[in-house]
Amino acid sequence: MMSRGFDGVQEQFKGVQEQFERVDGQFKSLRAELKNNIAQVDSRVSRVEDRVINIEENMVTRLEFEDSLSRTKLIENKLSIESGK
Repeated sequence: MMSRGFDGVQEQFKGVQEQFERVDGQFKSLRAELKNNIAQVDSRVSRVEDRVINIEENMVTRLEFEDSLSRTKLIENKLSIESGK
């Protein structure tokens, strides 16, 4: 009689073990999906960083721009050229 009661408990443990295995499988699937998504985001961030670096390398600073305008104005004055401004 007691062994029959323990058999029921053993079956319940098997059921719980199966549930844990299903949940574990779901977590493994989610983990793989998250790793994939993180890798995609990392790739996109790297491309954005490359583009920003490229923009910064080709950008003229305000100081350089103002210096260029001053030099252009000086040349226009020396050559007696009227500016469009």
